[in-house]
Amino acid sequence: MKKLFFIISLCSLSSFAYAQSFTKGLKVGAGLGSANVEKVQNGWENDGITAGIHAGVFGRLKLGPLFVQPEAYYTFTKAVLSKEDLQGGSVPDRLELDFHRLDVPVIAGFRLSKLLRVNGGPFASFLIDTEAVSESSTVVARADEYYERAIWGWQAGLGLDFLRFTLDARYETTIGNLRDYNPENTSIHTYLPNEQQQQQFVVSLGYFLN
Repeated sequence: MKKLFFIISLCSLSSFAYAQSFTKGLKVGAGLGSANVEKVQNGWENDGITAGIHAGVFGRLKLGPLFVQPEAYYTFTKAVLSKEDLQGGSVPDRLELDFHRLDVPVIAGFRLSKLLRVNGGPFASFLIDTEAVSESSTVVARADEYYERAIWGWQAGLGLDFLRFTLDARYETTIGNLRDYNPENTSIHTYLPNEQQQQQFVVSLGYFLN
């Protein structure tokens, strides 16, 4: 299903390319996010706000005051977790997780005025690479096999269009568990939390090419 969603999204970018009401462009942005450990396993909890970046392409099909905007971009996000020493001591452990993803949102929206619009919609996220680094030096490893290769999420927010530029501010969250929990996995599997989600507030600046 996620692969089909990805194919449909890319096809929508190309199939509307010749329509007069279709525009396309480039976008870059940054975000502030945090990890959400649904159930605290192994003592892990979120430890502060982290920064991320994204860059890619978008298209917009205008349907009067309505519009549909498929996007595709590379995203880097980070999660930082911390816990107290398992023996009850005062020395904590800290785990940094770096996620490299390909995100494919399909956004629908409504124009409130010539400049302002409201929009939201689902996105599919495809994991490219994950790295786990522990402050205690017990873990420095790739963690790809311990996280889902493809997940769903949703975005919602406001946008502003001026001249050839477009500015977006959105809240984003994943749906379901990021972790691929398989008890047969070894190495750092039991070190990581069993259930984890990621949320972030993202701001992006785009430029229309036509």
